[in-house]
Amino acid sequence: FQNNLPTRIPTTGSIELTENCNFRCLHCYQGMNKAKSMLSGAKWCSVLDVLKVAGTLWLLITGGEPLLHPDFEKIYTHAIKNGFLISVFTNARLLQDRHIELFRKYPPFGIEVTLYGMSEETYRRSTGTKNSFAKVISNCKKILAANLPLKLKSVAFKPVIDDIPEMRKFVAAEFGVPFKFDTKIDPSIYGDSHDDVRPSPEEIVALEE
Repeated sequence: FQNNLPTRIPTTGSIELTENCNFRCLHCYQGMNKAKSMLSGAKWCSVLDVLKVAGTLWLLITGGEPLLHPDFEKIYTHAIKNGFLISVFTNARLLQDRHIELFRKYPPFGIEVTLYGMSEETYRRSTGTKNSFAKVISNCKKILAANLPLKLKSVAFKPVIDDIPEMRKFVAAEFGVPFKFDTKIDPSIYGDSHDDVRPSPEEIVALEE
């Protein structure tokens, strides 16, 4: 910064540990092309050191799917020990008991899980995977049972939009945690407009009403 400008402190930041994901969601802004390489855990830790010195407090760890990074635990622990207030965005499909234990030992500010439907069939259509719905719900219950700060959300793109009202009721009854949905569908970084899965303005208004 120039000497005559006030100091700007990046109090909030986010890091995408990897573009890679175990899901192939039709609306994903990263498209279907996934990274063949990623920053090592050591390099991410050095990035966190820079953010700490710069004054960052609130930190989002996301992806892709952040749990796919082979050094996720190392990076997360380094961030916690540097004093960041951490939110983790995950689809929860790959969550293991070791992740739960890590989060219990070093609690995050929040764990936000995106739901992609209320059935195995909707998950198959929206994420291109099989046997995901029951596993995700089971893992969300593990998060809640560990007294960790769980939040649930969804994206209202065409394969999922009809399930949103049922999701809202299910989350309230089964989990009793906050639920929200987003109607914003970004074009992919490779130029795909995603118009084929984008809901119409009328569908969005009806859903929000």
